[in-house]
Amino acid sequence: MAFRKGDRISLTHPKTKALTHGVVEKGGAKLIVVTDDLERYNATPAALSHSDEPLPKKLLEYLAGASLKKGDRVEWVEKGRTFYGVVSKGGDKVVVIVDGAEEQSSGPARLYKKSDHPLAADPPSGMDKWAVVNYREHTRLTQETPCFEAIITYEGQAVLNAFNSGGGEPNRYNGWNFAKTRETDFEGRLREAVAEWAQRFGNIAKVPDPVDDWVDWYVHERPYGVKATMHFARWEKDVAQLNRREESP
Repeated sequence: MAFRKGDRISLTHPKTKALTHGVVEKGGAKLIVVTDDLERYNATPAALSHSDEPLPKKLLEYLAGASLKKGDRVEWVEKGRTFYGVVSKGGDKVVVIVDGAEEQSSGPARLYKKSDHPLAADPPSGMDKWAVVNYREHTRLTQETPCFEAIITYEGQAVLNAFNSGGGEPNRYNGWNFAKTRETDFEGRLREAVAEWAQRFGNIAKVPDPVDDWVDWYVHERPYGVKATMHFARWEKDVAQLNRREESP
């Protein structure tokens, strides 16, 4: 009899020899089953039978964390300390970016628990009306700068294309694909809003292009709990370290 991943099964417990229920965690010729008490065993199809026994809450919670998808909010415990993060690579074995995006954790998805712990965020600002969507990076074409294409929205409406060819030049922004917005200078409005946002949250060192910086932050840092204040504080620290290196003999 064939068994697939997720099948509800019964088996004779390998140690106690009592009738035990569980779920197939990995199908195929060499099965892995998880019992209702969350014990994991290797098994052969001949040792199993299909079961109609209801799934207990403990096993349901385990199965919910057995496979995670990109973007899931999770928590886990290491050395007595609780960590929070966001899944950047999903599946049965995951990669999780720890809140603050300075560290990452990886391992079987079952080691992580879905969490409703809030992600760090800045106070409301005018930039909350703007967003970057449909971001696609072309890594094979990336050289000095990330080669990408994306769409920038304002209050949920697509208003600008954003793209970079990867050769080291600044990003380019235009509204050519959006006829209804072409008459409005959305690039100018975006630059004005970003300048106000950057000044408010600590852009003292003056990043070369605040809009390019905002796009990079929005895509690569914001989803992992890096607030704008944290982003600019790190920028200040990097600039200070660079200046010290240049001043040293």
